[in-house]
Amino acid sequence: QWEIKHPGQGGQVQDIVLAPAKPGRVYVLSDVEGLYRSDDYGTLYKSISEHIHNSMCFTLASDPRDAERVYLGTIRGVLVSDDGGDNWRPIPHTINWRGPLGTAGQRGMPVATITIDP
Repeated sequence: QWEIKHPGQGGQVQDIVLAPAKPGRVYVLSDVEGLYRSDDYGTLYKSISEHIHNSMCFTLASDPRDAERVYLGTIRGVLVSDDGGDNWRPIPHTINWRGPLGTAGQRGMPVATITIDP
């Protein structure tokens, strides 16, 4: 049975990703709202992108061998997290890095697809 979930102010769902290395973990990515994680098969969601400002998000990939490592494709390049999305850092060659994460005026490469080679 489907149930409507709407955590914030709108936007479009860009991606829904299951973490193959961690049963029950689900990521939902919105272009405007950002990224949400559930560790209970989608019953409750937690926002994990509050500190990523001005970085429209398009795609997400979960490492099939490491449940805590996820990659986030944004309008400014690729970010990676080693703690399930609680903290993010840029992958340097994808982002022209100046200032704090999400600072207006950063330039990078919009990333619409990420694939991990197992």
